[in-house]
Amino acid sequence: TTTTTTTTEQVKLCLSLQSSDKDKVGEIKKLLEKSFGADVFWGWDIAVTESSWTQPWFDRGIAAHKTVCFVSRHYSTEACAQEFHTASLLFENKLVVFLEPLKDILKNNGNASIIMPLSAGAQAILAYQLSPTQVCEEIIKAAQQP
Repeated sequence: TTTTTTTTEQVKLCLSLQSSDKDKVGEIKKLLEKSFGADVFWGWDIAVTESSWTQPWFDRGIAAHKTVCFVSRHYSTEACAQEFHTASLLFENKLVVFLEPLKDILKNNGNASIIMPLSAGAQAILAYQLSPTQVCEEIIKAAQQP
């Protein structure tokens, strides 16, 4: 009898979010780590003593299967825009997750460099319509696709 074992590579994710969405996204992060075995990085993993968050975030983002941008009406700061565009242009691994309906994001998010690509029809996971577990399933599925 021959036994074949399949090993799956641990999914590596880098998260981009606005701090006001930390609690909502934190629940998803915990599920991704505990229930799905993912290696998940976000800005709060960076030591407070570090002078810049950009290099550690960049290093983890470049190594990630997906950089997950959790977009809400609050995701409008310059730091959010930097992460959003870096994931698109440099990493080429961006996955957008809407925390609320696009119409609400477009109406209340003042950062044109973020809302213009979204209003042009970017594909996204609609987290506000799914349970946290379903959001995690969709993220893992997207991260495992080539």
